[in-house]
Amino acid sequence: MLHVGATAVQWAWLRYESWQVARAIVATARDAGAGDHADAAAAAAALARSFADARHRAAIAAPADALPLLARAAPVLAALPAGAFKSATYTPGAWTLELAQLPEGARAALDRGFADAGLASLQATTAAGTRVRASLAPGTDRP
Repeated sequence: MLHVGATAVQWAWLRYESWQVARAIVATARDAGAGDHADAAAAAAALARSFADARHRAAIAAPADALPLLARAAPVLAALPAGAFKSATYTPGAWTLELAQLPEGARAALDRGFADAGLASLQATTAAGTRVRASLAPGTDRP
C-alpha cells in the first residue's frame, strides 16, 4: 500500500510540474508577442517561428533553414558508400533524401549519425532504395 500511495503521489507531483511548465511556455509566448495560444505545443511552435523570423530579419539563417540542416547532415551523408546518395529535396524544416539500397547496418549507422547531429530522422525502404526525412530533433532549435 505504501508503494502504491508513493507512486500515486509522485505521479500527481509530475503532472503538476508538467502543468506548470506548459503554463510557463504559454506565458512566455504571450509575453514575447508570439500570440496567445491554448496549449504549450502551439505556443512553443509560435516561439520557434518568432525566433526564425527574428533571425531572418537580421539576415541570419534560422536552424531549420535548408543550409543549416544540410550542414548538420553533411558529415553523416559523407560516410555513405559511394553512389548511395541519389537526390535531396527540401521542404520547410526538413530534407527528404533518396538513397540507394543500404544494408541494415548502414541504415542503423545513418540513424545514429543523424541523432548525434541533432536531427530526427524517419526512414522507409522503397523498391528503389531508402527514403529518409531529416529535420531538427526536438530541443535543438537553437544554433
